[in-house]
Amino acid sequence: MLTQGCDSGQPFLHCPGQTDTEYQSEFSLWCLAGSSLLVATDIRNMTATMTKVLLNTEVIAVNQDKNGKGGQRIGTWPCSEGAEYCQIWGKLLHDGSYAVGLYNAGLHTHHITLNFKLLGFSGTVTMRDLWAHKDLGTFTNNYTAEVVSHGVEVYKVIQLQ
Repeated sequence: MLTQGCDSGQPFLHCPGQTDTEYQSEFSLWCLAGSSLLVATDIRNMTATMTKVLLNTEVIAVNQDKNGKGGQRIGTWPCSEGAEYCQIWGKLLHDGSYAVGLYNAGLHTHHITLNFKLLGFSGTVTMRDLWAHKDLGTFTNNYTAEVVSHGVEVYKVIQLQ
């Protein structure tokens, strides 16, 4: 179960030690994992970031996908801080597409590459950025994203026939 937010009794106060980027990453990874989601904050006093994160219908749809299976870490990408810091998370969705998270657990911004073979895909795919609510276009073989420290980029990846 994920507890997102904290109720300190003081409106707009962050949980100790977490940035807005880390809130979004935490929520993304729990949605990819298919975990139960629980909001533990006073929803009358949410920050703009809390609202953006907790009401993102596209990321929540990944969590609620009718396939019913949780995702997991499916790979890593070598980065200067070590491969364990640049992680690739995936969740097979009911329509045969994948939700993918590129997660940077490191202290510095890194480029992380998703090789579509990791998903069992070959050839061309289409991708959608689920946080930006934007279709990114078609890509062949792989896709590279710049991911900020403690950040995650979440995509829906669809194999083209």
